Amino acid sequence: MFAKWNTLSSLAGGAWKSQCMKFMQDQMTMLKAVGLQCNMIAAHRVKRTLQIVQLYRNLYGKKSPAQFLEKLSSLVKANPQEKMLFLLGAAFFDWKGNRVSETDMTRIEEDLRPFFDHKIADTPFHDKSGDVWELVFNKESFKLWRCPVPVHGSYKDIPATAFFNIQLDLDYRKQWDRHIVQLEKVAEDQETGSEIVYWATHFPLGILYDRDYLYVRRYKNYMMLMAKSVQHPQFPETKQFVRVAEYSSQMVIRPHSKFEENGFDYVMSYYDNPHL
Repeated sequence: MFAKWNTLSSLAGGAWKSQCMKFMQDQMTMLKAVGLQCNMIAAHRVKRTLQIVQLYRNLYGKKSPAQFLEKLSSLVKANPQEKMLFLLGAAFFDWKGNRVSETDMTRIEEDLRPFFDHKIADTPFHDKSGDVWELVFNKESFKLWRCPVPVHGSYKDIPATAFFNIQLDLDYRKQWDRHIVQLEKVAEDQETGSEIVYWATHFPLGILYDRDYLYVRRYKNYMMLMAKSVQHPQFPETKQFVRVAEYSSQMVIRPHSKFEENGFDYVMSYYDNPHL
C-alpha cells in the first residue's frame, strides 16, 4: 500500500508526497491508539465479569451460577410472556436458606408428640424448655392448650390421609374458604419438596386492611406438615395487603390404626402476628 502511495506521490512532487506520508502516519497512529483503547476496555470488562462471578460464588456457592442459568432457561421456556423481573426473582430465590430442613421436621415431631400422650389429662402441660401450657378448652374430641396455641383433635369417621390431603389441597380450599382473595403455589424445591405458597385473605373484621402471607411449607411421611413465613422477590409487600411476616404452623397426624382407615388424632401448633 505504501509503495503505491510512494509512486503516486513521486509523480505529484515532493511536497505532496510529504503531506500524504504525514497523513497516513497520523491515521496509523490513531488506529493504534483506538486499538489499544479497545483492548483496555475489553480487558476491563472481562476483569469485571470475573469479579462479579467470583462475588456471586462467594455469596451463593460454586454451583449457583450454573443452577441460576439452568433455572432461568426453564423459566423462560415455561413463561415466555412473563416479565423478566418476574423470572429473575424466581431464579434468585435462596432455597438453601429458606427450605424446611430435616432438623425442622425432627423438631416438630419432638415438640408435638408429647401432646398425644397428654390428651387424656385435664392438667397443664410442662414442655422440655420449662414452659407451662394452660389447658383452656377441654372436650373429648378437642382440647386446646395455650402457650402459644397447640391444638389437639380426634376424628373417628374419616381416614388420616383424607384429613392430611385437605391440608395440602390449595384448590379445594378456594372452594370452602370464602375469605380467600388469592392462593397459589409459587415455587417448589426439588431437593426437599418444600413449597412456597402465597395466600391473600380478607380480614374477618371487614373494616381493616386485608392480610397476605408468604410461607414455605413441607410435609413428610403423611404424618408431619410445617409452614413458616418467608420472603420471595416474586411476591413483595404491597399497599393492598398487610403482610403477616411472623407466621408458623406445625402439625403431626397419628392414625388410630392405618392411614387409609377411619380414625386418627392430630396435634397442631400455630402462631401469627397480624399487626392489629
